[in-house]
Amino acid sequence: MNSGEYYVIPEGADDEWVRPQPVDDLVLDAVIEHSEYDEDDLDGLSSYVDLDELVALFEDDTDTTDLSFAVEDLDVTVYETGEVDVEV
Repeated sequence: MNSGEYYVIPEGADDEWVRPQPVDDLVLDAVIEHSEYDEDDLDGLSSYVDLDELVALFEDDTDTTDLSFAVEDLDVTVYETGEVDVEV
């Protein structure tokens, strides 16, 4: 399975209905939102992180709660909840 086939519900969905998003979009959208990069500046997510490790983060049989990696000059942390932190 690649991460483009894996969907997550973004954090903050609480009681209201939210459309699940591909994990690729969730991460790259957060990077774009918190930086001066746009979509054309970034490579596919697999250029920055092992997609199997990222997908494994959301599986029930793991003790891992987060995964950190660099996207260009940014530090990105993805949490098992679907939250994405981007630090410049």
